[in-house]
Amino acid sequence: MVIGYPLPACPTLTVRNLVASTLWYEAGLGFRLLFTTAEDGDDPQLSHLRWAESSDLVLLADDPQVALAGGRGLGVTLRFPVSGSVDALAEKVKSYGIEILLGPIDRPWKTREFVVADPDGYHLAFAGRMADELPLEGLVAIELPIEEKAVVTAI
Repeated sequence: MVIGYPLPACPTLTVRNLVASTLWYEAGLGFRLLFTTAEDGDDPQLSHLRWAESSDLVLLADDPQVALAGGRGLGVTLRFPVSGSVDALAEKVKSYGIEILLGPIDRPWKTREFVVADPDGYHLAFAGRMADELPLEGLVAIELPIEEKAVVTAI
């Protein structure tokens, strides 16, 4: 039996201003708000956002009684898939006034992506396929040669 709100397995980011951050993710990037704890004029404590199916994000209001040491999200970049044009999304994001830290750029791992930092400094990458890459549906029709597999033995 599930009691309370059933949160999915997804990243949870602690933010300084939950209302402003929720708006930034919704209006600036295009996330959809699925749930918030804002009721009866109380300050919200949680926002559950969705970028795409199985790409959720939870924002949690900063607890003033708990001091976070150091910067937020150091060394971590959250990746979100882009089904359309990465460049078009980057332009939309810029038009909202969000600074793009990197890209759009083609990566050696065959994606095109750009990176932004949210108001609390968390890095988010939005990645799609490169212009000259086949769509995923096209990869099914390609037959790849099977090479002999090496045997690894533990010492």
